[in-house]
Order: sequence, then structure tokens, then C-alpha cells
Amino acid sequence: MYILLVGFVYSICFFVCGIRLNRFFVFVWWFWVLKFIDHRMNMYDMEVKDRKTFIQFLDLLWKDFLENPEDWENITVPDFIEAMEAYTDGIDGYYKNTNQDIDAEKVSWKLFADIFLGAKVYE
Repeated sequence: MYILLVGFVYSICFFVCGIRLNRFFVFVWWFWVLKFIDHRMNMYDMEVKDRKTFIQFLDLLWKDFLENPEDWENITVPDFIEAMEAYTDGIDGYYKNTNQDIDAEKVSWKLFADIFLGAKVYE
């Protein structure tokens, strides 16, 4: 959130003062921030509640893989599937540790999304 505030202040200063050379920088910066927010925050914060939102989640996860492969621990299919298996086995502990009232025994679209998201980085 801090980065958004700083960018907003810079944008106002640049446009109000009429500094034309920096307008391009501000435009590029805001484009990058909005792109970052679209992929990163939505993927982690979106509420996956049905098939449609699960498909949207998978699309964001795929874009994240293409744009940020360095953030992924499991980049091969065998590694990812192994991580999914291990994360599925321990997901009830994740829900307990994060104080989420979700029963891992009841299959839901959110459960699927959490398994995919966890397999991204699970070791």
C-alpha cells in the first residue's frame, strides 16, 4: 500500500508542476503498479467460490508463472504434482494456523485454489 501512496504523490507533483519529461515515467510506473495489483493481489486475495472464479484464479496463476517464474519453487510438472500431493495432505494444518474455518474434508472450489496456490511454493 505504501508504494501506491508514494506513486500517487509523485503523480500529483509531476502533473501539477507541469514537468513534461517525467510524465512518461509516471505513466509507466502506474501501468506497472496496476499490472502488479491485477495479477498478484487478485490471485492471493480473490474469493474462489464457484467454477467461474476458479477458472479466473487459474488464469491469474498461469500469468504469474509466465511473468514470475523465479517466485515458483516447483516449475516442472512432476515437482508441481508432488507439491500438490504434499500440500493437500497438510492443508488442514494451514487452515488451522491461519485461523480459517474451512473443513478440508469438504471439497470446494476454494480448496482446489488453495491447493494449487500452495503447490506453487511448497517444498
